[in-house]
Amino acid sequence: MGYLSQLPIEKLKIDKSFMLGLGTDPAAEPILTAVRDLCRDLGITLLCEGVETNEHLRFLKTKQVAEAQGYLFGKPMPFSDFQAYATETRTSKRRGKANC
Repeated sequence: MGYLSQLPIEKLKIDKSFMLGLGTDPAAEPILTAVRDLCRDLGITLLCEGVETNEHLRFLKTKQVAEAQGYLFGKPMPFSDFQAYATETRTSKRRGKANC
């Protein structure tokens, strides 16, 4: 642990198993909270993967975790599909049709 503050880390990505354990694994929430606190104290951005439900997202918002990824936001897709999706999203936002 002594070397953690010396590592050139800007972002820490936490495995989806912790998110998926919320509500079923009693250790998941305390671990996520502890990692969030550690990252905040060290000035490291925390990214949580495995966000699949609105409940997951609400939990992260209450914990003030700013970065998340998972199926709730989009499923894996080929790059060409992503380009089309990103173009459509950008066009929709300009027209005021974003689903935020």
